[in-house]
Amino acid sequence: MEAVEVLKAMGITEDKIIESCVDAVLCENDSYVSRSVRELVSAKIEKAFDGLIGEKIAEAVDEILANGYQPVDEWGSPKGERTTLRELVQKRAIVYLTEKVGTDGKATTYGSSIPRGEYLAKKAAEDAMSYEVKQELSKSVEAAKAELKSKVANHIMQMLLK
Repeated sequence: MEAVEVLKAMGITEDKIIESCVDAVLCENDSYVSRSVRELVSAKIEKAFDGLIGEKIAEAVDEILANGYQPVDEWGSPKGERTTLRELVQKRAIVYLTEKVGTDGKATTYGSSIPRGEYLAKKAAEDAMSYEVKQELSKSVEAAKAELKSKVANHIMQMLLK
């Protein structure tokens, strides 16, 4: 008990001792503590920004859907009439599907070309038919193999029995 009273008389309290111990531990483990604090702070900031960014994007999308969209030129000046997102998508889809493409499906202005919509429909039909043909051909080949094995086995049996 005398030591505690001496320390108190010197102005050293329990709080000062605890604070000194904490400082000593933090100095020894500074890189670990600072890295942990940095990671925690970074995670909190990232989470806050994610929520804020998502909120701002949702507000912008809601505004465009509700109020329409004013097209602008490369300088930010209004260009054309105000339109809705649905109309923009519809116009772009029409342009995309009517654009002329070559036999590889890429846009072209050279030689014989067909509209992309026609190319895509033709390609889808060919792919579907090719798949079906492959399935049927595979079944036919398996059936032919089984029949051939059976006939060869019967022929060998007849040859052995003679």
